[in-house]
Amino acid sequence: MDKYSILFISPHLTNKTGGRILTDNIVTVLRNTFNVIYYQFSGYSGSSLNKALHATIGYTHGATLKDFHSIIRILNSKKIDIIIFNHSYYGNIVSEIKKKHKNIPIITYFHNVEYNFHYDIVKKTKKISNWLIWKIIAKNERLSVAHSNYLIGLNQRDNIVLEKTYGKTFNDIIPMFLSDNYKDCEKVDYIFQLPKKFGLFVGSLFYANYFGIKWFSENVCPYINVPILVVGKGFERLKEEFQNTPNLSIIGEVPDLAPYYNYATFIVSPIFDGSGMKTKTAEALMYGKWIIGTSEAFEGYKIINGITGLFCDSKEDFITAINNYKGERYIPSVRQLFKANYSLDVITERLNSIILKLINNESFIAPSK
Repeated sequence: MDKYSILFISPHLTNKTGGRILTDNIVTVLRNTFNVIYYQFSGYSGSSLNKALHATIGYTHGATLKDFHSIIRILNSKKIDIIIFNHSYYGNIVSEIKKKHKNIPIITYFHNVEYNFHYDIVKKTKKISNWLIWKIIAKNERLSVAHSNYLIGLNQRDNIVLEKTYGKTFNDIIPMFLSDNYKDCEKVDYIFQLPKKFGLFVGSLFYANYFGIKWFSENVCPYINVPILVVGKGFERLKEEFQNTPNLSIIGEVPDLAPYYNYATFIVSPIFDGSGMKTKTAEALMYGKWIIGTSEAFEGYKIINGITGLFCDSKEDFITAINNYKGERYIPSVRQLFKANYSLDVITERLNSIILKLINNESFIAPSK
């Protein structure tokens, strides 16, 4: 029997961010069972004016009117059994597809509740441009909720926010998951100098990570007895800003995170803002690391406070936890937690089951409260 065909529609993700990692893993799962046509939005050519003009007609995050027509041509020319929108930014396109192809089920896969996520950006940056983008995103997300046949989210916190914001809940919650790319120290094929004992922060340079590290550098670093290394794309640009901060070394982008995860004594995750789930937490669990982080960093994960990680929501909590940590670099029970709940193999069966039921009209219903 021929494979069912999925049209998977996504922003064009170039950097290895958490969203890109989750997207790659979703596509990997789908391709193991289905024929996947992977459509990525083309982005904006020309000046920033072109981007602004598209925003005024409801197209953000790389989507253009040209993309909409391309998607319709695919649907008109190929047999598509199901459509998956990767992110909830594109409700204007979802609603138009439903007018033309109402019998094709649509899944919207939420990485965040974007209404909340982007409102946090507005509050932090206080920029009118971000406020305008937030208004457009909120409208599109509402359309995604209204016109999708099935909504998938990452955690119960987002589920509550979705119901409060739009009056509907996710049809299913599938947590963050990763391919198990664990590499132990013996498999690292190059040598570099690292402190004998250090804490590690992993994350690319975007607003929640930047404000988290800035808060940490001012409130925690002067009072701890262990150096903290910051690794992640973009942070190399901030070496000068943090060069006089005691116990903080900005590394920035690296070719391979595995050696840093392996050799780190523990992970720190001072993240106070966001939605969805933090990819860096799943990565740390995969490497069997003790995590010292905020409640936000652990959101959606089955962390047992004091056993598989330590919750710290104040500077005093962080200082005490870091200075008193005497545990191992590798904790087998933490890695087992990852394997049992957040590995690609565990999620594959769940996601395949959802898609097959929708294709076979067993769950072809609009999301309900």
